[in-house]
Amino acid sequence: MIKSMLFLILFGYFMAECPDGFYEDSCGNCWLPYCYNYVSHSSQYDISEEECTGNTLMWVVPGQNNNDPYFDNFCDNECPDSFLIDDCGHCWQSFCYTFFNPGLNGDPSHSVYYDFTPEECESYGYNYYLPDHPSSPYFNSNCSDDTGDDGGDVVDACDECLDGCVSYVVQNYGYSFEDAAAWCNSTPDASYGCADTCNDYYNCGSGDANGDGSLNVSDIVFIVSYIINETIFDNNQICASDLNSDSIINVVDVVGIVDIIINQ
Repeated sequence: MIKSMLFLILFGYFMAECPDGFYEDSCGNCWLPYCYNYVSHSSQYDISEEECTGNTLMWVVPGQNNNDPYFDNFCDNECPDSFLIDDCGHCWQSFCYTFFNPGLNGDPSHSVYYDFTPEECESYGYNYYLPDHPSSPYFNSNCSDDTGDDGGDVVDACDECLDGCVSYVVQNYGYSFEDAAAWCNSTPDASYGCADTCNDYYNCGSGDANGDGSLNVSDIVFIVSYIINETIFDNNQICASDLNSDSIINVVDVVGIVDIIINQ
């Protein structure tokens, strides 16, 4: 196995374009080059072109090989097997990410592997992510900037701020992506954060964790489920749930919401 790419480097490139190392087709899908076995019809992403040798193997560069089954062939909200479609109609793979742990065979930390099963990934002490996990920098990344409503400028500015902020905080302070997103969403722009830019979009500090437009017991249940690690929150939910804007979602926020509900 070799490293596929450095996750944190890719994080800074995902604003409405394919990450570095991917090839974008006319449908907006981002594809990685791979080693293809035309007998077993299997694909390997974690080896290099130099390692892709053998009578039944060929190196496929998306868009440059006429027999590539992926490039320009999934334009109608469909994806190949093992890929997941995002809200923009684009296809993404699950991946294994090493975080601060060294990769395999001399690979550095923050390496990404695509050929591992979840069990193989976790056996090395790494984390396995489905494409739609909130920590994934890819899912919903290569979307059109045109939102179709007047909120487009706010959304784009917020996304741009968060992209840079989260990457900076993770890379320099060792935060998880979830904690970095919460910090960036609750900190003013002057301190590398995005609260001033994103509050209108993310409804920050409202307590409305489930986004139904009202503050009630269901929000408390939702937040408690997050605190005990039963529910994964996206950036919107993280920011809305952090009632006191201390970058931590905990019982203090729950108590604050209860107090608001009682006094409504």
